Amino acid sequence: MEAEVRLPSNRLVVPDISGWPVAADPDFVRVNPILRVPDWCCEVLSESNGRDDRRLKLPLYARSDVGWIWLVEPVARFVEVYQTRDGLPTLVHSAGDADSTVLPPFEGEISVAGWWESPAPATE
Repeated sequence: MEAEVRLPSNRLVVPDISGWPVAADPDFVRVNPILRVPDWCCEVLSESNGRDDRRLKLPLYARSDVGWIWLVEPVARFVEVYQTRDGLPTLVHSAGDADSTVLPPFEGEISVAGWWESPAPATE
């Protein structure tokens, strides 16, 4: 379920995926919209929303102090990891099709290849 989140600027956003620390009191998610800024937001880009997610939501999340923002491009089979620094989104990591890597803010290796609907096309 995509959660509605009210940011400090009073803007309402609906991240594709969002996350808060496990230590947080879980009752805050029972309010709609959620009034606590996520620590992590992920947007899955598509032809219809990719431009706005990158141009509008990415800087909005950073200005709102979302610590980590992922942009996932399923067609290109690619993920970009941004960290908010001084209110700006800063690209700190990226991973492609078959990479297994640590994607902040999470610990432990993640296999990006398992995210895609079908295997990568063979290259000659």
